[in-house]
Amino acid sequence: MPICNRGNFPSTRYQGSKNKIIKWIDYCTKDLKFNSVIDAFGGTGCVGYMFKNRRKQVFYNDILKFNYYIGLALIENSSTLLDVNDIDSILTKHKNIDYPDFVTRNFQDIYFTNDENKWLDFVITNIKLIDNKYK
Repeated sequence: MPICNRGNFPSTRYQGSKNKIIKWIDYCTKDLKFNSVIDAFGGTGCVGYMFKNRRKQVFYNDILKFNYYIGLALIENSSTLLDVNDIDSILTKHKNIDYPDFVTRNFQDIYFTNDENKWLDFVITNIKLIDNKYK
């Protein structure tokens, strides 16, 4: 059974991450009888991911929206996948949508190029239009 940073789980660096003690958490909980777990302060997701690999139903949460959505898609979700149409819809700038320019206006010359900022603005908007919390 993979633990964090083994297999295809991404390595992240967050203050408070339980990655350094994940083997200990695994050891201390391996003999407990339960079917589901809540990772209430999910952060990097390594605890929820470990329990998912142990075939437990995981409910993931985090105060940071980015972490929350990543946790929903990669940890809490167990069956929903994006299909080719979903991906095409996300990556296409649609003529009938008035896209915001929040990233473009607020992050110019900081992290990404202007073209990348524009891309982020329309991709983020398209993702929000998908009516499935796991996609």
